[in-house]
Amino acid sequence: MKTSYKYLAIIFVTLLCSCDKEVMPDFVESQVEISANITPCVLTRVTDDGTAFTDGDNIRVQNMNRAEKNLATYAYSESTSKWNTSDALYWGVQPTNTFNAWYPATSAYNSFTIPTDQTAGTATADWMTATTSANRANGAVNLSFNHNLAKVTITIEKWENEYLENERVISLLELSSLSGEMSYDSTLSGDNQAKWVKTYTKDANKSFVAIIAPGTYASATNIMQVYVNGSATPLAVKTSSNLTLEVGKAYHFKLTIGKDLATITSSVTVGDWGDVDLDNQNATQQ
Repeated sequence: MKTSYKYLAIIFVTLLCSCDKEVMPDFVESQVEISANITPCVLTRVTDDGTAFTDGDNIRVQNMNRAEKNLATYAYSESTSKWNTSDALYWGVQPTNTFNAWYPATSAYNSFTIPTDQTAGTATADWMTATTSANRANGAVNLSFNHNLAKVTITIEKWENEYLENERVISLLELSSLSGEMSYDSTLSGDNQAKWVKTYTKDANKSFVAIIAPGTYASATNIMQVYVNGSATPLAVKTSSNLTLEVGKAYHFKLTIGKDLATITSSVTVGDWGDVDLDNQNATQQ
């Protein structure tokens, strides 16, 4: 009798295991394929304007549903329009996985140090992040990146008569960033420790650009300092009223350079990050 019960128990366990296999098939690991774009997405790109990824750009992607094989660096190839990686980033066992991604790949998703020397270009200062949930059955993860900082372009519109033609040289133009360290924990915040940022010269003595922290400058705040013709003493540029730089927006300042003073000559123009001409009809004034 005991032997019969033993065989029945074995049969019951076997049937139970068979049912489990039918309901929950074995999970097969598979690598993640990604695509990525920058919001707002535009159809054309001017080099270094931050509106689209270009050849060799690297992003870091993390699967938040795995404890291992969950982090990879992807490089963009313009020739194939694909993101490639030699790392191991896999789907988790859950049908839906959540992914965090960031650019530059050397930074982090929830923190960033704004480079104070952007004279070689602004690409490494353009901190962007993306978050999305994707279904494993679809096989691909689509990432839409958002700019977390603000872009400022300064154009020298006029030189006063005190300067001779050969003296009209900008040695250096610096912007005040209201924070040097940025962090993200459900909301974006800065350390409120202002830093001077050296700008990138797009057009010698005419146009300068830098990426800095968003925030509000009080009236009469030193927002820029301009070094003219090798002088060690900069000309201070002050705000004429409260000025707010918003996340993901681009701003255009026009300056007049005098012998002892540099001033903002007109309203500050505001547009989207990808706007090449911030003086167009779609831009707004501050």
